[in-house]
Amino acid sequence: MGKNYQLVAWTDNISDSENGRLGMIPSLHYEMQEPYIREIGRCQAEERKAGTVSTDLARRYVRAYEENAEFMFLTGFSGDGIRSLFKAASYCIDDEDLNWAYIDTDLGSYTYYCGPLSHEFDRLCRKCIRMMEKYSRTDILLEDEPKYVMGIYNEHLRESRDLAAYVEKD
Repeated sequence: MGKNYQLVAWTDNISDSENGRLGMIPSLHYEMQEPYIREIGRCQAEERKAGTVSTDLARRYVRAYEENAEFMFLTGFSGDGIRSLFKAASYCIDDEDLNWAYIDTDLGSYTYYCGPLSHEFDRLCRKCIRMMEKYSRTDILLEDEPKYVMGIYNEHLRESRDLAAYVEKD
């Protein structure tokens, strides 16, 4: 009796830790991605039930989307990985947090307000930029959600520079 084998996974560039890839057949890829998809689904169910996204739930979303992104990069789906990072960053934004800095020029005082996930937002946006450059995928910025997230990130950077200049001037 002969044995039959089927190749279901393989590696490329394994000696290069930055560019190594794990290839797999689509059914195995889906099966390996399932835990991230399942966690995102649980987060969505909790959001529907609560009617809002709490900070803790946002952190869970961020973790699930970022872990999914890492899996996508590892398996050679860089575009989907970058999109997943942008999705993670979007959960760091609270509509009430869009005004990152406030300067009261009448009183000469300033307040720098950061939302609870603003550091995560900054980190994820910088990672998105690095990955878009690494994989030459700046075309993703033509899509609505990445364009929106990068717009907020760029505004945050401008406001941070403006606030720093204002504080330095005082």
